[in-house]
This record gives sequence, structure tokens and C-alpha cells, in this order.
Amino acid sequence: MPGQKNLFFLLFFFFLIFLNQQEIVCQGKESILQEIFHSNHEIREKAIHSLSAYDAKEIFSLLSPYCEDKSPDIRCYAIAALDSLDTCESYAKIASMLEDRNPSVAYRASQALSKNIPRSKDYLLSALKSNNIQSQYYALVAVEKGKDISFWDCVVFLSDSSSPQIRRQAIITLGSYSWEKTDKRFSLSVGILQKKLLDSDRLVRASAIWGLGQYDYEDKIKNIQYAARDDSWEVRCAALNALPKKEREENLCHFLLPLFHDSHWAVRYAAVKQAGKLSCSSLLEKLHLMLLESQEKEKVKAAICSALGEIAHPSSLPFLLQVWQSSSFVACQEADYALTTFAYLYPAQFLQIFRDKKRDLKLRCDCALLLGRVKAKSISPYLYGIAKDTQEKEEIRFQAIVLLSDFEGQKAIPLFREFLAQTSPYLQEAALLALGKMQDEEKLPEIFGFLSSPNTRLKETALWCISQFEFEKTKPFILQALKSKEANVSKAALLLIKHLGKEKEISTE
Repeated sequence: MPGQKNLFFLLFFFFLIFLNQQEIVCQGKESILQEIFHSNHEIREKAIHSLSAYDAKEIFSLLSPYCEDKSPDIRCYAIAALDSLDTCESYAKIASMLEDRNPSVAYRASQALSKNIPRSKDYLLSALKSNNIQSQYYALVAVEKGKDISFWDCVVFLSDSSSPQIRRQAIITLGSYSWEKTDKRFSLSVGILQKKLLDSDRLVRASAIWGLGQYDYEDKIKNIQYAARDDSWEVRCAALNALPKKEREENLCHFLLPLFHDSHWAVRYAAVKQAGKLSCSSLLEKLHLMLLESQEKEKVKAAICSALGEIAHPSSLPFLLQVWQSSSFVACQEADYALTTFAYLYPAQFLQIFRDKKRDLKLRCDCALLLGRVKAKSISPYLYGIAKDTQEKEEIRFQAIVLLSDFEGQKAIPLFREFLAQTSPYLQEAALLALGKMQDEEKLPEIFGFLSSPNTRLKETALWCISQFEFEKTKPFILQALKSKEANVSKAALLLIKHLGKEKEISTE
């Protein structure tokens, strides 16, 4: 009997351990589910990666109800979790969500299926052969991303669907395939796409010319020229984007020029962008004229600036400068990008503008900023003369000093020290900026002297300058400034200490 009692207690003990483990597992599952549907992306990702530690069937049964949740976000999170299970059941469930009422959820399902075509192939084929247009569409999206050629027959069949949406996606999918020219499907695909240039739906025609643009075949340019005359601006834009890069420039220019005059701004925009991408320098004159047209849309002008930047011919510089100084934000921004390229390639021209006293002051200063941006060190010898020119505007001398601090560094320190003693606050500010960059310890006493300056800007610049030095080098001067009888100096020192985060170190002194 004692032995039976011991056995009973032992079994009871193991039973309690088992129950405890089951409770831990349940708690673990509940916790992981909470994390899977957490609003934080990183927490969700971490939870999904940890699912491999659990039984896939159990997790699947727990996740399935969430696929019917009212929230599209929750349904999307469920798809991500199901995808990680990598089981037939999970992919079947994901495939069923191609019919989800929310486009984002259906799209997410298609993306999940496209990641593992071998596993999801049967479900995608079933969706492609179904009568549900939405399932067909999102299955085609998955096939396009997966680029699996085994679906080719289904894709071809759907290219003749009565639904324009399905035809469009089927055509896009055909265009995404890559074939060897010896493969009969190459010529068949080209033939199908060519026929679709006559489709009644404009977006199908646009998709067809885009698809043809992905293939290298004999009549490609003829098809593009045909599409470029289409009544729909979407098709004309697609034709422009289908242009091959290796085509001769004279042919490209002949093709692009009429489209510069297109009635729709989007086509003009696309034509101009292509002129830049394909470096059509023979179209520069026309691009310059378009840039000056007051009635042209700002987006098109911005595209012209971008194109001129890509072609990067010196003749475009005056036109870009004019736009650069205009009030148009969009075009001005693109002109700025283009001029950065020009400043890198032709720094001498920007130096010439910077030195020209007859030029607009803002333009000259902006050119200096560009030269600094591209680190045009070759202009350094000229900057000394500009900085020392007493007949020059202070703003220009200021820019010259700043550029010298970037280009010459320690070599120009004597000049910076000289300007620190100037009477002009503007030039003193430039010197402070330069000496701060150089961390010139010799002038620290003079730099600290500016903390008592009545000029707020100079005082702030001095504070910045001091903050560039190692704290141990400036500490004695800071302590001295704290003890100053001038309230503004001690206050400035306190601000500096706070900015440097050295309150504790100073308080122990």
C-alpha cells in the first residue's frame, strides 16, 4: 500500500507539471497572438518569426478567425502570420482572401502567394480559372510578381477576358516575362501584345505598348510610333516610356520633337523626361524655348530642368539660372539639382558669376553655396582675392571666407585671424565660423571676448564656435566667463554649459 500511495503521489505530481506546462503553452500562444496583431511593426515581425516554435496546425486554427475580422489591418496581419506557417492549409486560406472586400487585403494576399509559387501554384491556378474577376485580377498580380512561366497559358487566355481590368493585368504580366528569342512564346507574346494595341480600352493599349517595350524585336519602333499617335494621352505616355535606350539619337529626336507640342501636359512631361534620360543634346534649343514659355505648366518646366541637368551642356546654364532665381518652387528645386551637376562639371563658370560685381547679389551668394556643395577646391586661389577685396560687398566676402574654411582649412587660418580683428560684424562672424571649424586654440581668448558683444548674432556665433572645441580646452575660459561681472557674459557662459551638457562638471569646480 505505501508503494501504491507513493506511485499515486508521483503520478499526481507529474499531472500537475503537465497542467502547468499546458497553461504556460496557452499563455504563450495568447501572448504571441497579441504580438502578431500589435500596432507596432517590429513587435509583429518578431512575433511572426517566432511562430516556427509552435505547432503550425494549432497556430493556423487560432489565426483563421482573424481572417474574418472587421478590421482590414487585422486581416492583413493575419495574412502575414499565415504566410510564415508555410503550409498548404495556410496558403489555401490566403488564396481565399484574394476575394476580400478590401483591396489592400486582397493585394496583401497576392503578395504573400507570390513569395512561394511552388506552394501556392495550385491555388493561383484555381483563382485564374475561376469566374471571380477579383480573384483572377489579384492572382495575375501574384503571377506578375512571381514571374513563373508555367502560368503563361492562363495569362494568354485571360488577355482576351471581357473585363478590361483583367485584360490590362494579363497584358502587364505578359510584358513582365523574359524569354529567349528562340522560345516560341517570345514571338507569340509579342504578337498578342501587338494585337492589343487595337484594344477598345485605352489602358489595355497603354499596357500593351509598355509590355512591348520590354521585348527586343524588329518592329518595336514602328509599334511605339503607332502608339504615340493614339488618341489617348495615357497610351502616348506609355509609348514614350517604351523607347529603347540604344536607339540612334537622331531617330529619338525625330520621334520626341512632335510630342513636345502635345496637347496634354503629361505627354510633354514624359517626352521631356525621356529627352534627358536619353541625352538628346540636339533637342536642347527646343528645351530652352519651352523653359521660357510663360504658359507652360510648372511640372513640365521642372522636367525640363531635370532633363537639362542630365544632358549637362554649358549652353543650358543661363536658362537654368533664370529658373533658379524664379518664384516657382517646383521648377526652382529641379533647377537647383541640375545646377549642382553643372557646378561640379563647370566650377569656373560659377566662379565667374560669383566674382562678377554686376550680377545680382543673391545669385552670386547662391553660386557660392553651390560651389561649396560640390567642394570645388580648384577655385580656392581666387577666393583669397575676393575675401580681401575691400571694394567687394561684405556678403560676398563672407561667402569667400566660408568657402576657404571648407577648401583650404589650416592654410587659411592667418586670414581668418586677420578678419577676426575687423570692425565689420559680418566679416567677424565669418571668421568665427571659420576658426570654429579649424578649432584654432590660439584665438580662444578673442573668441570668448565676443560673448560680451552687444551684437546678438556675433554672440551666438561665438557660442557655436566655442562649442566646436574640446571641452577641456575651453573649460578655463568658461569658468572665467562665469565669474564675469558683465551679466550678459556670465549668462552666455551658462547657456554654453547647458548646450554642452557639462553642468555637473562645472558645478564641482
